[in-house]
Amino acid sequence: MHNLHYIRSLLLVICWLALVNQQGRIYASDTLFIDKNFQQAHATDHAWIYEDKQQDEDLKTIQNRTFHEHSKPYLNFGFSRSAYWLKIILNNTDDLQQKVYYQFLNHYLDYVDVYLVDEKDSLISSGSFGARRLQPSYRSIKMNPVYDIAIPPEGTISMYLRIQSDTPLRIPVVFNSPDSLVKRERMRHVFLGFFYGIAGFSLLLVFSVFLITRDRMYVYFLLALAGIILFQLAYDNLLPRWVIAGKPAFVLHVITACALLVGYFYILFTQRFFSQEKASLLVKSWFSILKILTIIFFAWYLIDYYSGNKIATFFMPLLMVSLLAISMIYWLSGAKLARFFFWALFIPMAGVILHVMANAGVISSHVLVTYSIKAIYMTQIIVFIMAIADRYLLMQQNFTELLKEEVVERTIKLEDTLERLKSTQQQLVQSEKMASLGTLTAGIAHEINNPLNHIAGGMYLLEEGYITDSKSMESARSMIREGFEKTHKIITALMTFSKSDREKPVSSDLHEIIDNTLLLIRSRFGENIRVEKDFRLKRTVPVFQDKLHQVILNIIDNAISAIQGKEEMKNEFIRICTWEVKGKTSSQDQAVIEICNSGPAIPDEHISNVFDPFFTTKDPGEGTGLGLSITYSLIQDHSGSIEVHNVPDGVCFVIFLPLTLKG
Repeated sequence: MHNLHYIRSLLLVICWLALVNQQGRIYASDTLFIDKNFQQAHATDHAWIYEDKQQDEDLKTIQNRTFHEHSKPYLNFGFSRSAYWLKIILNNTDDLQQKVYYQFLNHYLDYVDVYLVDEKDSLISSGSFGARRLQPSYRSIKMNPVYDIAIPPEGTISMYLRIQSDTPLRIPVVFNSPDSLVKRERMRHVFLGFFYGIAGFSLLLVFSVFLITRDRMYVYFLLALAGIILFQLAYDNLLPRWVIAGKPAFVLHVITACALLVGYFYILFTQRFFSQEKASLLVKSWFSILKILTIIFFAWYLIDYYSGNKIATFFMPLLMVSLLAISMIYWLSGAKLARFFFWALFIPMAGVILHVMANAGVISSHVLVTYSIKAIYMTQIIVFIMAIADRYLLMQQNFTELLKEEVVERTIKLEDTLERLKSTQQQLVQSEKMASLGTLTAGIAHEINNPLNHIAGGMYLLEEGYITDSKSMESARSMIREGFEKTHKIITALMTFSKSDREKPVSSDLHEIIDNTLLLIRSRFGENIRVEKDFRLKRTVPVFQDKLHQVILNIIDNAISAIQGKEEMKNEFIRICTWEVKGKTSSQDQAVIEICNSGPAIPDEHISNVFDPFFTTKDPGEGTGLGLSITYSLIQDHSGSIEVHNVPDGVCFVIFLPLTLKG
């Protein structure tokens, strides 16, 4: 209701202007009086009219006809097959010769003939021009000419104008003094520059937005805007001469065609503009009907220009009113997008109403007739740009809200997924540990059996009474102690290897972890693989002991498998080295564990994939491909890194671990 109040107020203002101007209307006098102070006059205020319905009368015949006072303050006869004659008497009231310039502002009239007659009804001069008289040799013909008339002192000259055209007979003829003509042309060119400047800038702005958004809505608006610019260029006689040379009706066709095309692209633009809003079946059908009608009328225009031009002239205002009604429906239904869009259609529509009222004589304003159309388009372009910007901001706000909701929802899902992944990762690590223990069971059993034999032997000596002296007693105790210590060491290594992760790394002796791992896997070395150790690291390292056990075990187990896969085993080794690498600062110091083996080199095409999940070169059923992938993940848990490269005598895995606990 608040919006309707504004609309009703604006319509009341328009009606008030009409009433005020209607009261002050002055009918034409057939004589234009000119003196040295003369500046400007419009033919409509001084022209008397004769309608030649048969289009066959000449000047001599016309001079004997009775001309009638023009009842409207604007010379606009609409579509007519008749030829219209205008008679204007120019009377110089000064004792000096006066020069007056006259100009036809409507350059797309088909035929215009000008006759100047003296007081004795003798022809002084004549001239012809018009859109359909424009030929390839156009250089001597002007479509929007300016002519001068020299009126002798206290003399009188009668001007007869014969005008005939298939286009609407709008005849804005203006008389000017030399100074007034210069001022008028200067103001006209400034206004044209302002209009085309805004239109051109808007064209570039919308094109830039289209390049960013790739929304076809901007394409429709670009095409509509380009059509408006082309329409005005033709209307203002600014098309290049080579374009219209030899095509006398080309400008007329451009104007009508552009008007229909602009209407069609406005329909598409409006439909796309409100595409985010729910549309009723009536509105959807309305859009379809408007598009079909526009195509039909365009085809009609191509078949028959005269009747098609008539249809276009009446259809375009109806089209704009329809789009205005659609935007009002959206606005009243609560669509915020419609607020600027509605005004982008309503304000120019109000301007068109004023223009029509001025042409009909309801409002007396020559400035309104001359500049209103461009002012309407200029206002519409500006408000449409505002509507597009408003739509973009509203869409951004809605998108931001939706994005926030989506982010919250996705975050919850991601957190759940992350928790599941962490749980899965822990299960995989633990599963890999158990799998590793499964492959080591036989070896561990053998390792435990030896110290148990020592314990059993010592116990046997004690129980059977073979001990006769203190030396034998000490020997039995030593056997039991040694067996217990070895068993305890194996059990400790197993517990460290299999227990769950701690929350934080613990400062640990890497050499002890390595030795414990070697102890668990020692039975797999056999007689053909020797273990070489070169421990040079002097510091403890913050690590997850169970994870690092798993890392060392996976790498050594892979090394053993690689070596045992060779066709011939000779002088095979696994070499483990440790040392410290100094960084630029103490916080960047690193511990290095290098584990090399004499197995075959890794093919170049595989070396970048060895840490990928499920990647394996083993035969099906012999490996899961998770060992080195889990190793890589466990090293990342330490904020460390791991590398693999081929060396002349085998393959080396190099592990880098920070010596300082981060965070």
